[in-house]
Amino acid sequence: LIKAAVKAGAILGGASEAELSALTRYGEAIGLAFQIADDILDIEGTTEEIGKDAGSDQARGKATYPAVIGLADSKLRASELVEMALSSLEMFDIRAEPLREIARYIVARKS
Repeated sequence: LIKAAVKAGAILGGASEAELSALTRYGEAIGLAFQIADDILDIEGTTEEIGKDAGSDQARGKATYPAVIGLADSKLRASELVEMALSSLEMFDIRAEPLREIARYIVARKS
């Protein structure tokens, strides 16, 4: 969904093919980083912080990133994806700063 939103915004904003490609890579990276961060929050967050029962993914046996590759590697992968997202924006100037901030926020969020 995140990739689709970023891509649609790029198309509506008149992005060139190179810009569309870069923004698509950005959307893919932050979309997956968001999911991994959500999986991590289910383990580390409180019910009040995350707005659902903490640990519910594990209790239901969901195949989350931490369940498959471990918590530490999940955190590392989320950080790597944020770096990939940021590097995909190198061709853009200061106008892309809000996108950079969104990418950084994704792994720092607590809810």
